Amino acid sequence: MSARKFATVVRGVMVELQSRCPETVILAVMDRAAQTVMYTDVLESPQLIRYSVPPGTTRPLYGSSAGQVLLAFQDERWREQYLRRVRLKPLTPRTITSVDALRKRLASIRQSGFCVSISEAVDGATGVSAPIFGSDGTLLAALLIAGPTDRYGREGQSWSDLVKDFASRASRAVGSPNGSGHGA
Repeated sequence: MSARKFATVVRGVMVELQSRCPETVILAVMDRAAQTVMYTDVLESPQLIRYSVPPGTTRPLYGSSAGQVLLAFQDERWREQYLRRVRLKPLTPRTITSVDALRKRLASIRQSGFCVSISEAVDGATGVSAPIFGSDGTLLAALLIAGPTDRYGREGQSWSDLVKDFASRASRAVGSPNGSGHGA
């Protein structure tokens, strides 16, 4: 599937997700060479107080919900090479800065199929992400709901359920047979 068709298909899923959860909805992909996550499409929340980030923004893989999802579903060899080389610098006081703690988080993400990051990349912001897989089961992107941590505190479970459901829908829309990939 071409990148343009993928973006169009996933954009429709993002719009529907935002109609159910009026927070900022983001499509994120991994730049393996730079070892970062990049936000390629952003639907900003219609609420006055919101998480706002422009498309093209990058973050370290270890420091954000989408980055951790993308990292968790990489092949084990690449992931372990990354973990051996990365310097985990704090972005906020809550950023994971221990490789062992990050390794445990990534295992938990692979098991649960989603990631919650509370004030790890941006103080006061929470991100909840899930993976989008292609027709051959390979990881294509992460779908992310981002918003103020106080709203997540009131609505957190619904964010997690919604992002998992809509990431699965996006996976099926791009040809994944059951909406999940390897290990999901």
